[in-house]
Amino acid sequence: MPENQPSPSQINKKGLIKDVLSNPVSESKFTVIEIILMLILTLSSDAAEALGTLGLAIPAIGPIFPIVAWFYGQTISAIIIFWLIMKGVSFNWFLGGSGIELIPILNTLPARTIALIITIAEDKFPPLKKVTQLAKAKIPAK
Repeated sequence: MPENQPSPSQINKKGLIKDVLSNPVSESKFTVIEIILMLILTLSSDAAEALGTLGLAIPAIGPIFPIVAWFYGQTISAIIIFWLIMKGVSFNWFLGGSGIELIPILNTLPARTIALIITIAEDKFPPLKKVTQLAKAKIPAK
């Protein structure tokens, strides 16, 4: 187990709930405008990939749609990862969501948008970081 993650026995679950309820919001690194713009970008890329998958049903030009949607989605992911790096925020959740978008049929799910929402929530609610550390501690490392 990495040294920066507490063990499950070190994290007091009752104290965690008390932390979340007593001080739920901290000073976020994101402004509301930034959050809205990035959510619009991720929603548009998820919608493009869903439409690209549905576009396969169109004869002759159908196979072009998923390719264009894939390039658009990867461009949006690169922009958001760069934005998260510049903000100094952990983008592990977002990488996981973008990774799901690489799986052919699962890319119709809004995984990139959900991952961005989790990334923003983890920054906005510091006690949520404790929850993710607890989850990481329970998952065995390979």
